[in-house]
Amino acid sequence: MDKNKAKTGSEKGNNYNIFYTNIRSLSKHFNELQLQLDLIHREKNKTFDVIALSESWIGEDQLSYFEIKGYKSVILPRLDGRRSGGCSHIHKRNYNSQ
Repeated sequence: MDKNKAKTGSEKGNNYNIFYTNIRSLSKHFNELQLQLDLIHREKNKTFDVIALSESWIGEDQLSYFEIKGYKSVILPRLDGRRSGGCSHIHKRNYNSQ
């Protein structure tokens, strides 16, 4: 898993926090990801609005195995059949399905 990046930004007066990492296999690094997020939450009292992961190496049918409590999971699988692509976890307080 690459070094993670945490970003804070704002748009039209709304602040947001984004966590991004090149996960290089979500199934291999999922526990490590959860530990990092828990550590950031405990030490900095920070919750991210979006958790963005590249190179997840999972298919759409596997996303439910890697849910993060409090987040809605979304995946953008590769269309060529290879397992790669990215996925995001959007905090449910910010998720609008419409």
